[in-house]
Amino acid sequence: MKRTTLGRSDVEVSRICMGAMSFGEPNEQHPWCVDYDQAKATIAEGLRQDITFFDTAYVYNMGTSEEYLGRALAELADREQVQIATKFHPAGDDERAQGFDDAGWIRHCFEESLRRLGTDYVDLYICHSWGYENDMHEVLRAMSALVDEGRARAIGMSNCFAWQLAQLNDYAEANGLHRFESIQGHYNLLNREEEREMIPYCRANDVAVTPYSSLAGGRLTRLPEEFGKSRRGQLDHINRGKYGATKDIDEPIIRRVAEVAKAHDCSMTTVAVAWQLTKVTAPVIGMTRPASVASIVDAVDLTLTQAEIDYLEELYQPHNIVGVLAMNKPRV
Repeated sequence: MKRTTLGRSDVEVSRICMGAMSFGEPNEQHPWCVDYDQAKATIAEGLRQDITFFDTAYVYNMGTSEEYLGRALAELADREQVQIATKFHPAGDDERAQGFDDAGWIRHCFEESLRRLGTDYVDLYICHSWGYENDMHEVLRAMSALVDEGRARAIGMSNCFAWQLAQLNDYAEANGLHRFESIQGHYNLLNREEEREMIPYCRANDVAVTPYSSLAGGRLTRLPEEFGKSRRGQLDHINRGKYGATKDIDEPIIRRVAEVAKAHDCSMTTVAVAWQLTKVTAPVIGMTRPASVASIVDAVDLTLTQAEIDYLEELYQPHNIVGVLAMNKPRV
C-alpha cells in the first residue's frame, strides 16, 4: 500500500480510505448497512491489506457507524497505526433550539464522536457541509482550536464550492488559524465537475482531495444490466437521485471501464479506482464485505496508460451538481 500526506499536515495516510457509511444499524436512508461482525471482518481485511485510513461521520446511521468503527479498530489495531476521520454537520434550527451556538455545537459533536469511537483524538476532523446560516469563520476558529489542543491532528471540509474553501483558507492564513488540509466532495468517472475549479485549486494550494462516491454507488463496478440485481442497486434511492437522470450518457462510460478491465484482466472496480488515483490524494471508498477489499487495493498498483485514461474520459458530458452540494442552498 502506498502512502501520502494530507495537505501540509503531518498526517500520513494510506492511498485508499475505507469509508464506514455502510457500517451500522440499517435505517431508511441506508437500508443496506451491515452488522458489526461483518463490519469488523471487512475492517480486518482492510488492515491486512495495509489500509490504515478510515472515514465516518457523526450522523451516519444514528451514530452506530462511529461505534462499529471505533470498537473494531480497538480490537484489531493499535490506535497510533490507524488514521481516523470523522465529520460533523453545522448547527441548524434544531441545534439552536437546544441552545447551541456554532462553536458549542462543534464541541458537542466532537466529544460525542470521541466517545463513540473510543479514542481521545481524531486524525482528521471535517465539517460535513457549508453552513449558509452559520458564521463559517467561527466554525473554522472552533475547529482550529481542536488542533491547538492536540485533539484533532488536522481539519478538513466537505461538500462545498472551491471559492468557499479558498475564502476560509485565506481567512485562516490571515488570522493565524489552522487551515483546511483536505476536501471531501463528490467525484468519480461519471461525475467530474470537481475538475473545473476544486481540484485545480487544491493542486495549486497543497490541499488533499479525498472524494467520496468513487464507484458511483456501485455503478462503476458492473455492467448496467447487472447493477439492478445488486442489493444496493435495488434499495439505494439516494443514488438513483444522483445518477438516474444521466443514465443514458453514463452507460457508455461504464462500458468503457469494462473494456479496460478486460484488457488488464482485472475488475471494473480496480480500473475505476486506478483512474481516480491519477487525480486525487486518497479516495474514500465504502466496503461492505472482506471480499470487496482486494479489488480496491489492487488499484494502487494498476498503472493505466495515458491512452487508457483518455479513453475513459472521452465520452464525459457536463453534469448538473447533484447530492448534498445541490440540496444545500442558502435560504431565500
